[in-house]
Formats: sequence, C-alpha cells, structure tokens
Amino acid sequence: MTVSKGSKVLVFYDKEHPEDLTKLQQMELSTVEKELKDREIPYKVLEQMSDTVEKGYLISTNKADTSEPGELELVVSTGIPDNWAVVPDLTNLSEKEAISALEDAGLEAGVISIFPAQA
Repeated sequence: MTVSKGSKVLVFYDKEHPEDLTKLQQMELSTVEKELKDREIPYKVLEQMSDTVEKGYLISTNKADTSEPGELELVVSTGIPDNWAVVPDLTNLSEKEAISALEDAGLEAGVISIFPAQA
C-alpha cells in the first residue's frame, strides 16, 4: 500500500498491472481499515475463503486506489476452516504414489476406483 503523508489516496495495486496482486495480498485488513477510517474513506468488507491468502489479509479490491469513484470493496481472506484439508494433486500418479501423497498430507485413502482413460 502506498500512502503519502496527508494524502487521501491509498494505492492497492498498479493500474497498469492489475493481474499482480502480490503487494495487495500482503496487506492486513486491520491496517487498511485504520488508514481508510483516518481518511474518512467509506468501504465495505466482503469475506472469502482462501487457501492461498492468509486469514485477515486482503485477497482483492474492486479498485486500484481510493481516487476512483464509487464504493470501495475489500475482499478479505477467512483462510480455510480448521476441519478442512487441502488435498494434494494426484493427477498422473500411480496408486502407490497417490496413497503416499495423501498420507504425507495427513489424509488416508478410502475406496479406490479406477476409470479407463477416454480416447
């Protein structure tokens, strides 16, 4: 986030490269909210589950910065629920490799079904 002393404009990401949200996703919601409140900039917070962005950090915004007109929406990560597991990609693994990958992730294989490849 770029903040100039006394400036009302907060920059979330580069307008020229909106696909790069790396810096945005390192912004903690509580810090951004303080900056917005200090500048009296209205905003709305939306929550979204993410397994790639840490809980409490921004995933995205609907604007590159606060100079753009309209309501600002901040999408914040809720992380993933404690009772969820991230299943590893088992594509193109042998049965033995797939079971090993599941076990390495703290999971266990259930019923295994094999489907013939479609031509």
